[in-house]
Amino acid sequence: MKKLFQNKSFIIIAGSIVALLIAIAVVGYFTIQLLTGAYTSCGEGEACILDLHVRTFVENDAGIYHVRYPNTYYIVTDEGGGKCTSYNLENPIDTLEMSKKDYNYIVNYVESLPDLMESVQSGKYEPGDELYSTYYIMINYYTEDGELKEKTIMGYNEFPMGWNRFIDRVNKICGDEYLPGKGKVVRFSDALLTEWFGVTEDDVREGTLQDVIDYSLLDIYDITQNFSMQGYIEDYNVSVHEEWLEPYMAYELKEVESTEEEYNTFVNDMLERIDNPAWIETRSIKTGLRYFENIETGQYFYIGRTVDFEQMELVEPYAEGYPYGIVWAYTSFGTIDMYFVYSPCGKYIFACKECPEAIFDFLEIEY
Repeated sequence: MKKLFQNKSFIIIAGSIVALLIAIAVVGYFTIQLLTGAYTSCGEGEACILDLHVRTFVENDAGIYHVRYPNTYYIVTDEGGGKCTSYNLENPIDTLEMSKKDYNYIVNYVESLPDLMESVQSGKYEPGDELYSTYYIMINYYTEDGELKEKTIMGYNEFPMGWNRFIDRVNKICGDEYLPGKGKVVRFSDALLTEWFGVTEDDVREGTLQDVIDYSLLDIYDITQNFSMQGYIEDYNVSVHEEWLEPYMAYELKEVESTEEEYNTFVNDMLERIDNPAWIETRSIKTGLRYFENIETGQYFYIGRTVDFEQMELVEPYAEGYPYGIVWAYTSFGTIDMYFVYSPCGKYIFACKECPEAIFDFLEIEY
């Protein structure tokens, strides 16, 4: 009986192995067809890729970790206090001229990748596991039927199968060798801020680089798009003295009359107090507000007159005890706001998102 049982087990195991090999062959065949774009009808009719973000957090000498087809790539540099700056792709393939093969490959590859929740539900990651980012993909595209689709993928700890080939295809449609394939993954930390941007603990007035990270909730995604390290450091430095700003926060709207001549005198006086030629006034895209930018660090702020409140896109306080704000940007989730403070005379406001230390120069002018 024992021998017979063993033979039956052998037959079952052998049969299972054969079935498994057949399944692997079938899955392999369709995977190849999927990745080459042969096993799909996408790429015809109205199909096109509207927007494709790809970030790969692999060490590279060029400092490029992020491309956004069809327009932009980003370079990390230690210039101007450390920043990540966007540049135009020089020779991308037009979205409407992309080949069916390239379209099919990219769309099908991205759609085949599991998102974080799917990975957690499958048991790949469990609570308590150390997760570090390795890649990020966001795609918006039209199918051949004109249906608009979007997918976002965040990858951790490793790269998926076929990653190098995918990066090669992304570089192809972007027009140059922008992104690297697999390699040594960078790990986000205060030491990385020093390595990439050249900043040290000495650049933080009353704290550490880790304090800057904690205050602004910085991560690898923040520092690989338009980003100013100096801007975030100064924002932290200002936050340490928030009590200095409290008397000037906009808990109510109040208007104080001023003339254009007074306004210009105030602005000129403030720029003299800042005493940094890198701060210049450029064209503002927000009505009722003048725009000032530091051409070295990328920091910025707005100044406006309180008599021009009606021209501005003001945001009501979220709850009692919160100040008014100004719309900085619109997103699919709502608005991102800037807060603002009044000048001591009440005639002008200073608005910003990451607050530069120039706000203290603004508050020194009392007329």
